[in-house]
Amino acid sequence: MTAHHYDVVVIGAGVAGASLCLQLARQGVRVALVEKGTVGAGGATALSGGIVRVHDPDPFLSSLSAAGRNLLLNWSKLGVEGPSPYTKSGVYWLKSDQPGRSIATDTRVGRVADFPRLNFLRERSDPLHVLYEPDSGYVDARRLCASLVQSAINLGVDVYENTHVVGYEVSTSGEVTVRTHSGSFTAHKVALCAGAGFVQMTRMEGAYVRSIPLVTVRANSVRLETPIIDETASTYMRPLRSGVFFCGSQKWSVPGEEFDRKAVANDALKRLRLVLGRNVDIEVINVDQKYDAYSHDLRPVIRFIDGKSVLFLGCLSGRGVKYSLAVGVLAARKLIQSMSGHYQESVWDDCIGEELPMLVTQANSDEMVDA
Repeated sequence: MTAHHYDVVVIGAGVAGASLCLQLARQGVRVALVEKGTVGAGGATALSGGIVRVHDPDPFLSSLSAAGRNLLLNWSKLGVEGPSPYTKSGVYWLKSDQPGRSIATDTRVGRVADFPRLNFLRERSDPLHVLYEPDSGYVDARRLCASLVQSAINLGVDVYENTHVVGYEVSTSGEVTVRTHSGSFTAHKVALCAGAGFVQMTRMEGAYVRSIPLVTVRANSVRLETPIIDETASTYMRPLRSGVFFCGSQKWSVPGEEFDRKAVANDALKRLRLVLGRNVDIEVINVDQKYDAYSHDLRPVIRFIDGKSVLFLGCLSGRGVKYSLAVGVLAARKLIQSMSGHYQESVWDDCIGEELPMLVTQANSDEMVDA
């Protein structure tokens, strides 16, 4: 591969890189998207449960999630290739105490008996509080990536799959050379969206890498139509098809540690039985894991490193799919501003809604997270 010159080289074609890539292309920026595997098939994106909900103990993350959900709800207005990857099924959040105020205006609060779709939980003895968001749901992360990248290609973006980046250098003039296993690119700016790979390589202060276990189970007696997040059991359930769903485990590992599938499965089953009861027949179908980069407060990072030539977009902390579209808009604004360009607002910004000014201010402060 001979050297090619671009305005921006985006490294990583997961949900963060794909979202940023499309936003830059929509602004007329000449972009290359470089991915060591195939689009949407690596890292945390490949195994995302994809639950989209607004409620969060952190008001900032709640606002960011609301912005991301607004974009998914308005998919038909965004001009993105393909049908919506979002299923608006509603999401239930189970808590032992009274839920605090949510910024989602559609939220309902009650008890298990107030929600007919939770009939299978009525035998639980603990007095659960339920927070229900009818406009929330789940998204197919790989379909989301594919749609974003195809839309970017339609706007002239060059996509290089199966291309492994081995490093980059910033010249005294600020130009960046990105080296791959078979050649190089040059660019005015580089956006590092490689998630766990970049953090693990650079040991970014305040960030760390851990696994995201994903367990697929079958429980034929459970009619699950809507994702459930059970705060009391520290797990979740995300429907796939009749009687089959994803769930979580708290048995995670760091790179280099052995992946103990049996321990992960047993922990997931223990937590599911706290949700569903001990008499429910549950079969484990598959146990898998990928890695993601985490920040200490779980907020994503959008910040320049190596001067103003390299932007790091990452630390989505295993929950970034729901706000990935909003993060792409914010990162694109930041990059274009650094290139002395004018960001053209569009229906994307309109759909984010009233959260936009605060989110833009946070992103431009270079301190979305103190990493």
